[in-house]
This record gives sequence, structure tokens and C-alpha cells, in this order.
Amino acid sequence: MTESKPAAAGRKRLKRGERRDRIVTDAAAFFAARGFDASTRQLAAYAGVAQPLLYRYFPSKDALIRAVYERVYVDRWNPEWDRVLADRAQPLNVRLKRFYRDYLRTIHEPVWMRIYLQAGLKSLDINRWYIALVEERVIRRIARELRAAHGAPGEDVLPISRTEIELIWVFHGGLFYHGVRKEIFGAAPTAPIDDAVDPAVDSFVAGAAVMLDDLTKKCSIDN
Repeated sequence: MTESKPAAAGRKRLKRGERRDRIVTDAAAFFAARGFDASTRQLAAYAGVAQPLLYRYFPSKDALIRAVYERVYVDRWNPEWDRVLADRAQPLNVRLKRFYRDYLRTIHEPVWMRIYLQAGLKSLDINRWYIALVEERVIRRIARELRAAHGAPGEDVLPISRTEIELIWVFHGGLFYHGVRKEIFGAAPTAPIDDAVDPAVDSFVAGAAVMLDDLTKKCSIDN
């Protein structure tokens, strides 16, 4: 990913809210290209603003990083994904294919991927925040929907295990890595992501059924 300075970013007079939004947008591009070790002085120069103005909007670098997280990760979260995953009128594999096609198109882009990996290398909170979000709204939801689809005991009868959670994370991570190969390593995947999603979902759902059969049997024996 090449770094280019926004054209005349600091010359146009903007309203306060517009200026703040511009700084966050520029900071996202800057951190994606340069990483998080770069100084706020360098960021201010990149954004075309004075460093004191930067601190007028964001009292610390951490506050700016939090704003970048909200912009790049939280604001891009589509509430429709929650509805799709929970819609039991549709077969689970249909729901998962629909969700992952749209979700991966959203996150498989350079700024999203590079910030996520840059933050991970620096042990910043961005990764912890986002992992917690995904585990609650995707991973645990899929675990519940897998059980419902296969007639396994509900969470109220048998708490979701770490084994179930890790199985889903491995599946989820494999599809995520499709974007890492393309956007970080510049290695073109052998198939478009939409073509990769369908067999990955079908294999995952079929394999999870075996684990859930064992889980149901264990629950029956214990009871």
C-alpha cells in the first residue's frame, strides 16, 4: 500500500465536525501505511493541519486511535449481519454464505487489513476490541445456531464450550486469511472470495455436525 498525502487537506476551511472527520479519515490512511510508531507531528503534516489543532480535537494519540477504530471497524459493522445470522427461517449454511460474502467484501480492503495487523504487532487495544466484538456477535451466535440446526442442547442446558468457540474461530480465521494473502502479501488467491466461501461453509457445517452429535450424546449420558 503506497502512502500519499491528501491533496490540500489543510487548506479548505471546514466546520468543526467536518474537520474532525477529515482528521480521522487521514489518520486511518496514515496508520495503515506507516504503522503506529509514527509521531503525531508526522500525522499532522500528512493531514495538512498544525499539531496543536490535532490535539484540540484529540487530547492524546490513544484518543485518536480509538476514533480510528470506531470509524474503520464499528461504523462498518452492518446490523443486517446480525439479522441474517439469526434468521432460522433459512438453513444455516445459506445464512453463513450470505453473511460471509458481505462481511468479507467489507473487511478485505487495504486500510482495514493493514490497521488490524499493524495494531496487532504493537499489541494495541484495537485487536482486543474487535476480537471481543466478533466473538460476541459472530462466533458465539454461530455456536448457538449450529446447536439449533442440529438439535443439540441449548446454551441454557449446556454452556458453549471453548472447543466449540475455537472450532468456529479456525473456520472464521481461514476466510479472513484469504484477505491477508491479497491485501498484505500481494499474493492473489487462486479463487475469488465468493467462490471460496461456499465450499468452506459447507465443509464447516458438515464437520461441526460430528462434534455436535458427540456433544448431544455426552449431554444425554450426563443427564
